[in-house]
Amino acid sequence: LRALRPFDTLLEIGCSVGPNLKLIKDEYPSLSTVGIDASELSVEAAHKFVPGAGVILGDARHMPSGLKSFDIVLADASLMYIEPDEINRVMDAIALITKKAVIIIERCTDSKKGSVAGGVWGRDYEHLLKERGFKVTKENITEEQWPHSPNWVKYGYYLGGRK
Repeated sequence: LRALRPFDTLLEIGCSVGPNLKLIKDEYPSLSTVGIDASELSVEAAHKFVPGAGVILGDARHMPSGLKSFDIVLADASLMYIEPDEINRVMDAIALITKKAVIIIERCTDSKKGSVAGGVWGRDYEHLLKERGFKVTKENITEEQWPHSPNWVKYGYYLGGRK
């Protein structure tokens, strides 16, 4: 995140109970953060776990109407659950609400729509971001970064897309 400064707002898609939001808020206390998650239980837990973060019920397939724009949009292991016929709409919505950069941590394959990669949908996120005008960097997830997780080491990537 440091390389993306200055930034004031961040949205995490599929935030679960908020572990990423907590780490980010601890590092950047004045940052305005919002998380969305499709699980009501996760949203309730996130309100307790990450005080000061706005966490709302919703998912990437049907972005809540109140979401406007964010400097940074983060998707960490959440887009892999989006069905192939919905991914383009989701990526369009992400591109629309992103002012500066997208950070994606997902399983990747050569398929634009999606092919199974370790039990979930992997995609060519680099291509999907470039189609929407982002300049993309891509880095493999290593065994040292994600130990004891062969599917993440085989298919996992960090992708950064800048507008």
